[in-house]
This record gives sequence, C-alpha cells and structure tokens, in this order.
Amino acid sequence: MRGQTRKALGLRGDTTPDLHQALARRVLRCISARHRPGTRAMRARSALLRGLLFLASALPAGCGSREAAPQAPQEIRIDVNGVTGTPFQVVEIRAQNAVHYPCPPMGLDSFRAPYRFFLENARPDVQIVVDPAGSAPLSDIQIFLGAESVPLRRNDPTAATPVHTGLQPLPVGTPAAPCRGQLLSGAPEVRFDVFGSSLLFTATIGDLLGSHILSGGATPATIYLEDASTRVTGVFTKIDSATDLTVHLYVGGDLVDARTSPAGSAAEVVVKFEF
Repeated sequence: MRGQTRKALGLRGDTTPDLHQALARRVLRCISARHRPGTRAMRARSALLRGLLFLASALPAGCGSREAAPQAPQEIRIDVNGVTGTPFQVVEIRAQNAVHYPCPPMGLDSFRAPYRFFLENARPDVQIVVDPAGSAPLSDIQIFLGAESVPLRRNDPTAATPVHTGLQPLPVGTPAAPCRGQLLSGAPEVRFDVFGSSLLFTATIGDLLGSHILSGGATPATIYLEDASTRVTGVFTKIDSATDLTVHLYVGGDLVDARTSPAGSAAEVVVKFEF
C-alpha cells in the first residue's frame, strides 16, 4: 500500500518524511481547489483528508522532540514501619517542588513507628532520609503512589540512607530554620499533624485551587499540601466515633489552628487558615 502511494506521488525508496510532506501538500491543493458540494471529487478529497488525519494521529506526539512531558503533581505516601513505639528522626523529605525538615509531633522528642507521611500535590521524584534514633531498628520504609497497594520503593533503613522513587537519590539539604520546609514556588509550607487513638480516618484537604482526597489515612500521620494558595482547609472524619482525633495545622512552621473530635463524638475535625 505504501509503495503504491509513493508511486502515485512520484516518490522512491525509503522516503517516509517526504511521503508525509507530499500528502500534506496534496491535501492543501485539494482544500484550495474549487469544487461543488456533493460531487464525487469532493467526496474523494474528504476521504483523503480523513486518511491523512488518521495517519497524523498514529504518529508520536511532538515529532522530532525528545523532551519528556513534566510529571503531574500527585499524592505520595510514605510508611515508616517498625515495632510500635520504635523511635526515629527524619532528616528530610524531598520532592521536585518542595523540601521538608519534619519535626516530631508536639510534645514528642522523636517520631514513633509506625508513622505515615503524605505529600499532596507533590512532583516526583520523592525521597525520605530517616535516622534511627534508638537501638531497635525499623523494619522498613515504603513509598506509595496515591492509592496504590504495591510500594514503588521499599528498603531496610538500618542507617541514614535515602529511600527514593528515582534512579538516583536527590541531594540532602540543610534547613534554613528548624521544622520549616522550603517550596520552589515560594509558597509557605502547609502541614497537618494528625494523631489520637482513632487509628483510621478519611480526609479532604485543599485550597482555593482545588481539593485532595486522602488515600489510606491512619494515625499518627503528617500531611503536607504543596504549593497551597491563599486559603487552606482540612476536613477529617473518624472511621470509629468511639475514638478521639486531633489535627494541628501549621503554616510556615507556625501552629495556626488545632481541633479535636473527642471520643464518643461523630463530629468532623475542621481546620483552616487564610494567608
């Protein structure tokens, strides 16, 4: 078929680019030619045009371009696992659009396993650097993409080594201020600390630009909302109303709102702040 088309257009050999150009020129001539609606010639030209459009749709997008499309922001979940109560410190959590230097929840001198971190609106690659704080080792660290049940990465954190989603670890930085991260956009760091005896919860967090439904909420947890705009809100719902649930909202490292739904209450926890 291709050989017949080359012959009809006066082409020889392996001339695929020339074939495309010749087809395009022929379609332009057909479009510019005068014709009466409903004639056989017009129907033939329409068929040729449809064929060329089908050919164009089958070609790779951005012909000749080797640039990869930027990865869209998404939810990243990081599980730090170990015997309940095993202490650890987080040196940093880094994505392509943010870097965080997490501090333990209020009143604690270290994080305690098991612990769950979320990065909403994060741009991969993502990595976490964990420093075991006690003699008891952590069992593993797992990085999940959104609601996926199979981790992208998993390792045995016996030392302060990065666990990351990319082929190479990202550089480790130094915090400009304790517990305060930095975002590439210059927006303030937004963080929700969630804790209490309520093991499972659901949450919707967002700003003026959109909202995110959390996948796999479990306490204790820290949630970062990257590149938040103007006003942030978090709505948290307990799975079991017989338990308590507390949420602290930090913006730029400062505690700006804190709410609790006590045991026996089915009330949602709503925290918000406008900046």
